[in-house]
Amino acid sequence: MPFNNNNKPVGRYNQQRDSRGAGNRNDGHRNRGGRMERNPTNSQNQHNPAHDNQHTPRQDTSGDVHVIKEETPTTEVSEENKKQDKKPKRARLFVGNLASGTSDEEFRKMFSPYGELTEVFVHSDKGFAFVRLNTRENAEKAKQELDGKSIHGRQLRVRFATSGASVNVKNLSPVVSNELLEEAFSKFGALERAVVIVDDKGRSTTRGIVEFTRKASAVKAVQQIQEGCFLITSSPRVICVSLMEQEDSEDGLLEKSIPKTSMYYSEREAPPRFAVPGTFEEQYARRWKALDDLEREQREQLERNLQASREKLESEMENCMHEHQAMMMKQDLMRRQEELERLEEQRKRELERRQQLEMARMDAHNKEMAERQHRQEILRAQIEGQTYKSHGDGYGGHNQAPIRGGLYEKEMRNVHELLAEVMWRNCLVRLNSALF
Repeated sequence: MPFNNNNKPVGRYNQQRDSRGAGNRNDGHRNRGGRMERNPTNSQNQHNPAHDNQHTPRQDTSGDVHVIKEETPTTEVSEENKKQDKKPKRARLFVGNLASGTSDEEFRKMFSPYGELTEVFVHSDKGFAFVRLNTRENAEKAKQELDGKSIHGRQLRVRFATSGASVNVKNLSPVVSNELLEEAFSKFGALERAVVIVDDKGRSTTRGIVEFTRKASAVKAVQQIQEGCFLITSSPRVICVSLMEQEDSEDGLLEKSIPKTSMYYSEREAPPRFAVPGTFEEQYARRWKALDDLEREQREQLERNLQASREKLESEMENCMHEHQAMMMKQDLMRRQEELERLEEQRKRELERRQQLEMARMDAHNKEMAERQHRQEILRAQIEGQTYKSHGDGYGGHNQAPIRGGLYEKEMRNVHELLAEVMWRNCLVRLNSALF
């Protein structure tokens, strides 16, 4: 099979593609994502100036539309990039194999050319330090240039520091997002990031990672959540947390970092290979594979049992939630019924009280009318000089004697005198009118 200049095999398709002339690839059009676009360079070379005067408005209109189509997604992407830039990225470095007695000022001078130093910790006695730069790019640049550099006769070891303030989160609800996870854990302290782990299809694996800026905040969060029941969503699905083991997945183990011991040279005598069937190596390699298969089967069986238990617990939880909601609704209905009965009883008592007040008012009115009538009858009897007979209505209770004697005569005399005086005055008025 033939090979090209890049030491890659050239098949029939590649040969046909390479056999094309340069003009076929550099003609006036380029194919980008299945869309034909005009090459700007060739378009300018093939442009006819005579067409400018004939189709100037059309070219300007198409040009404006083209600019709008190109600038709109660019603005959206830039805004999305700005949002991504606001998220903190790990830029903390571990520096090992420092010379004894390295001062804080000397260490700062060593890393200050690579950017702003936001955090510096130097342990000169044990020969290591931690430094945090303002950006991830500056940290990568400092690591690349200072790792392995000899300073004071010692080669520095620079790598990205593992986060000792990371927390593993399990049993998350499928609806929990990065933002909700960050909001839930921000009450324990400042965070660097909060991520929900997803599979290759973007679905939640119900696991997450939360990184705090300080280890004390991570310890506090784990302690409080393990002691209590921390819920993120409305369902009583409690989350489980644990401190993450510190691992370095950035650089891994480099060849220069392995100590060259007798075990190192013994294990490196044979190159990577497949075990020859029927040999001692193949026999024990099979046993190692069988142990790995057993471990995998047991883990799968354990995972199946745990999944069945999770599903059972979720089903029971859902049923209990429905029963609890039904009970709460029933209690609410009973409470409303009791409230209605209480209001109805209160309304009846108020109605009875009003009826009693109305009856008392009517009785008082009737009594007042009876007393008034009784007084009128007494006065009428006194004026007429007749005997007033009581009917046992509570106003005397016995027959009264005729009202005669000095009192009556005196009253009648006063009346006659008053009438005489009135008549005399009328006569005087008439006489005066007749004379004058």
